[in-house]
Amino acid sequence: MRADQIFLTEGATADTRGALTSVGVNQRVYSFALPFRLQLRAVIMLTDEVEGADGAEFDDLTETRLAISVTGPAGDSVFSWAEPVTLPDGKSWVDLPLLATVVTDVIVSGNEYGIYIVEVRCSTEGLEEYIRRIPVYIISPPQNSTPAEQSLRAFQIAVVS
Repeated sequence: MRADQIFLTEGATADTRGALTSVGVNQRVYSFALPFRLQLRAVIMLTDEVEGADGAEFDDLTETRLAISVTGPAGDSVFSWAEPVTLPDGKSWVDLPLLATVVTDVIVSGNEYGIYIVEVRCSTEGLEEYIRRIPVYIISPPQNSTPAEQSLRAFQIAVVS
């Protein structure tokens, strides 16, 4: 198994089909008074597809070790989690990929403004370790602003149709 996608979200659940549904994806700038505590979710998409094979080629690795850490602006550790993820042996369809989604809590907390780094590591024996570092920016709230205005301070959406 290898990591196919890794991202942070404010909330994640499965819909009635079992498909992942996320809220607050790519929100990485937060405005808080100090001290603060922010609960996010790390979403790690795993697959048995061989990278670069353009489909229909799969490995038989079923165990991956995931580790998540958060470091503060001064380099201090504020959160750490590690766990092996083992998928059942055997596939229902040998000609289709095995796709698995791991969703876990990530706590970002601190007493200072700055950049907090969320690091996700995916290690599978026989494959190169995949590391994703995601900066989360904690900034001071502008004076006399509402919580809605604070969350919009650095958020923009580009719609392409």
